[in-house]
Parts: sequence; structure tokens; C-alpha cells
Amino acid sequence: MGGSPPDGTPSDRGAVLVTSTSRLGSALTLLALLVAGFGMKPYLEPGPWQHSWLGHNGARYAQIARNYVRHGPLHHGGAPLLDAAGTPESEPDVYAHHPPGVSLLLAGLFAMAGEGETIARALPTLSTLLALLFLSWLVAGETDRLTGALAALVAASMPMTMAYGAHVDPQGPPVLAASLAVLLAYRRWLGGGSLVPWVALAALASSLDWWGLYAPAGCAVHLLLTRPRRWQAAIGLGSVTAALFFGWLGWLSNLPGLSLDRIFGAAEVRGPNLLLQGGEKFSAGLSLWFQHSLNLMPGWPLIVLLGAVLLFGGLGTRRADSGQERGLLGMRGLLALLLLPPLVHGMLFPAGMLVHSYWLFGLPIGLGAVVALALRSQSRRLSLGIVGLLLVLGWTGRQGVLPDEATTVPALLGQLLATNIPEGELVLTNYDANLLDVDGEGLDYLTRRPEVAYYSDRPLRGLVLEPGASDVEAWREARRRCPEAVWFLAMPFPWEPSPELLAEVRAEASAEPILIFEEPAIRLFRLKASSPVPR
Repeated sequence: MGGSPPDGTPSDRGAVLVTSTSRLGSALTLLALLVAGFGMKPYLEPGPWQHSWLGHNGARYAQIARNYVRHGPLHHGGAPLLDAAGTPESEPDVYAHHPPGVSLLLAGLFAMAGEGETIARALPTLSTLLALLFLSWLVAGETDRLTGALAALVAASMPMTMAYGAHVDPQGPPVLAASLAVLLAYRRWLGGGSLVPWVALAALASSLDWWGLYAPAGCAVHLLLTRPRRWQAAIGLGSVTAALFFGWLGWLSNLPGLSLDRIFGAAEVRGPNLLLQGGEKFSAGLSLWFQHSLNLMPGWPLIVLLGAVLLFGGLGTRRADSGQERGLLGMRGLLALLLLPPLVHGMLFPAGMLVHSYWLFGLPIGLGAVVALALRSQSRRLSLGIVGLLLVLGWTGRQGVLPDEATTVPALLGQLLATNIPEGELVLTNYDANLLDVDGEGLDYLTRRPEVAYYSDRPLRGLVLEPGASDVEAWREARRRCPEAVWFLAMPFPWEPSPELLAEVRAEASAEPILIFEEPAIRLFRLKASSPVPR
């Protein structure tokens, strides 16, 4: 009595089974990391910023990081600056739709390892791998290591993870990994650990993006619903979350040229107003987005529906409030914490979701948890077969999921401008003016393509073509507002300059234009000093 059970007893076979499951889980977790790593490889090749949103946002936040290195992190109050070299100190171009954490981390990498696209992509790439690892730990903590590994493998197999795993953006892998770390710290605190790591990780997540507030807010709600006797602690967690939100909001609103109206205005254009307006344009956009979302996350509506069944169907009833290692969150609680944030985010900002293909970047994590938990009651062979099928579907469908696979023109154009234009000289252009960025007098002419600004490192302002107005009128207004402009860049898109505009530009030019790009034809005019502007 009291000794070890003899070989072949049920206890012994159970121990062997647990060991086997743990080893298989470890192997599949490693496989998930390898799948994600090799899946991201096409988007990690050395080279300029390109690939649709990957290039657009990568160049934007690399430009901000370069300015942090160039001027220091406290310049203009720590404002994220899109300034090019030579921008006057009195006219900072502040881009503050998000807290600055991603750009500050990039700046740290640039300062240590040098500036470049590969260095910048290292941050989200590592974050993607950490997010998958954290997911496996979270699910394993409530179930077993094999279920956690299957969750990570399903998430890794999604083309969204492969295509946007190296995406340099506040709404991307860094804030996702930090949010999962918040949940891990919360789970540890429920088991008797310190709350300090949770507070520190919540602060880190919120510094990376507003999206990082979903996790700490979710923890507060989870604690209140599952442990109502600890309502005071739940209020404390909620208070920390609110303090972080209002802290970042107050800091941003006090940056040069910013206000609460401008910050909330940026959120409003991504909000539900577009849904309320409806119309054919919205219907067409919704249809296109839905098809694209299925390419990025095959079968996601059905998996979300399955998640709803698991969430409200009684699976994963929370265990007693204790310090046990398992059941601290409960499977339903964990599922809600993983699945609801991206869905809530999409519902709060549907207009942003329709425009940005990566808006549901956090959903593969929740989808992986749903599939793994649903298969937990099935045989191992069936579970591995279904996950293997999802892996094959995701791997074979990973190519061609981005709407603009490889556009090198913006990067090349920026490089050519840097070659032909001295530092600090202002360039006017008809190229893709951004009507959403109204940064103050003279600064609502910022070009939308950050790739051009990043590689040229020259200040560019676009002509804003109002509805019903001619491009000549837009040119004259831009000249009045930017009299210091030295150059005009004539582009054949988004609209072909009219003969009248080109004639007026030629009259103000000091020489024949430089043909800096033949196909498509892109011409650069040097303007005369103090040219009279027709009215």
C-alpha cells in the first residue's frame, strides 16, 4: 500500500497517455510556429515597402520611427511625426490616430540595428510567433497541451496570419501579442500571483494601440461576471483600463495641432455612419470585403457561429474560484476573451473594416480557440485530420490574398525624388491627396502614399480636387497656401493632369520638366522663385 501502481494498471496507462499528449502538443506548437514563419516568408523578402497595406503602413510607421531617432523621443512632446528632412519646426506634421508604442519600439530597433525595412518587419514577425505561443499556453491552461497546440495551428494556418503576420501597424501583431500577455498575467493573478505584471502589460498593450484596451477591459468584465464577490477588484481593473484610455487621450489631444475633436473625428469616419447611409456603393463594398475576408480567413462565419454555440451552449462551465492551475478562466470565459474583441472592434468601426482588409487581424486567434475547443471531445485522429485539412486549405490559399500584391512604383518614385530634389525643398503634386488628414493651415495636402514620403524624405503636398472644381483651381489654391513650393510633380494618377493645368505649370516652371519615370510618364517641374499666382 502507498507504493507505485504496477505496470499495466489504468493509472500507469493514464500517465503514459498524458505524457504522449504533452509531447504531441509540444511538437504541434512548434509546427504552428514553423507554418507561420514559412507562410510569412514571401512578405519578409528584403526590398522596399510594397504589397498593398503592408507597404503603405510599413512606410508610415518607419517614417515616424526615423523621426524619433532623428529628433529624439521627446521632440514636440513625443509627437509621432511624419515630417520629412528639412520640415520647418513651426509646422510639425503630427499623425496621432494611435498611441505611439509601435513607432517607439521601431525607433529602438533602428537605433540599435540600423534603419531598414527588414529591421522594421522583425517587430511584427516576432510578435506573431509570440501571439501563437501565448494562445497555445492560454488554451492549454484551461484544457491540455494538445488542445492548445491545435488552437495555435489553426490560427497559424489562416492566410490572414501569413499575409499580415509581418504587418508594421498599430493594429497588428504587436498589440495582439501584448493583449494575450495581459490575459496570461490575469490568469496568473487569479491563481494567486501578483497584479503588477498585469498592470505593466496592460500599459504596454494600450501604448501600442487603442485595440490593446480590449484585453484589460475584458478581464474586468470577466472577473465581475464569474466572481461577483470580487466586484471591488473588478472595479479596480476597470479603473486601470479607464485611466489608460483617458491618459493616452489626454496626451494625444495636447500634441501640436491636435484636439479631441480631431482625434474623435478620425474615429468617426471609421464608425457606423457608413452603415446607416447604406446605398449601392456600400452594398458593393460590403460584398467585396466579405469575399476578401473569406480569402483571408476561410470559413470564418461558420467558425464564429460554432463559437457562439460553444459560448452560450454550456461548454466550459467555470470551476470554483480557487488557486488551481486549470479552470481559472473557464473555457467559455477564455473563448469570450479571445473571440469577442475583434468582432466588437469590427462592429464599432465597420467603415474602417470595409476599407482596411486587416481590420479583423485578431480574429484568427479566436477562430483557432473555437476549433480546438470544439474538437476536444472528438477522437485524436479526427481532430488532427480536421486541423490538417484547415492547414492545407490555408496554405494553398495564402497566395493572392492581398488586393495589390506588389506595387513598387511608390517606393521607386520616392527614391527618384530623393535623387533629383535637394533636402527640405517642398514638392506639390496631384498624386493621391489625402482628404482625411486635415492637419491645419497648409497641411491638408499630405500625400496618401507614405512610401513616397519615406523613400524621398522630402516634404510633399497634394492638390485637393474638390467635387466640381477643376484641377487648375486646385493648383492655384495649393500655390496660395504653399508659396514656398519649389517643385511640381505631375502624375498620371489618380487623375491625368489637364492640358490647362500643365500649361499653367509650364508657365511657372524655370526649365523643361525632368522625366523621372517613363512608364507611366511622371514629370518633375522646377518652379520659378516667387512666381505670381493667378486668382
